[in-house]
Amino acid sequence: IEFFSLHKLCDDYLSLKKRYATLLTDSLLVKSRKLNKKKNSYIYQMNNSLEKLFKVCQQIKSKKKIAKPQSLSTDDTKKITILNKFASTMLKPNVFEAIRNTYTIDEFLSSLKLLLQVDMLTLSKKNQQFIQEVQSSFNENVFRKQYESWISKCDLLEELESNEMYKKRKKLFE
Repeated sequence: IEFFSLHKLCDDYLSLKKRYATLLTDSLLVKSRKLNKKKNSYIYQMNNSLEKLFKVCQQIKSKKKIAKPQSLSTDDTKKITILNKFASTMLKPNVFEAIRNTYTIDEFLSSLKLLLQVDMLTLSKKNQQFIQEVQSSFNENVFRKQYESWISKCDLLEELESNEMYKKRKKLFE
């Protein structure tokens, strides 16, 4: 009985070793890992660009009176509506998926510019400072390139995940 157990254990080990080697070298699985790694890298970079705005968006969403007490024009009311939508989107758990599903990149950047330029908001001093920091450090072209690259990686991953061969191989290793 002990010999049989040892033999079975060796067979299991060799089988696992072979499956692991396949996992490491399978071209579809390797491609998936590389795409995910690159996608996550873009998310990290974009988060760094926008991280100071998350607190600002929390304040916008939590305050009933976000605008200065002066009477608001119709144009100002539209701006507040745009900023509320922007803040809601920015506070979603998967912010970049939320952006992708809510805006085009141009619409998103336009809303972001509005937030950075608007002076009618009653923000805390800390959030005003965050806005100034983002104004001085945010590079629209870099962000646009990162976002478009992230979208590209997402599309490639979705395409890969619809591949039947990939699904079968992935299922083997789950």
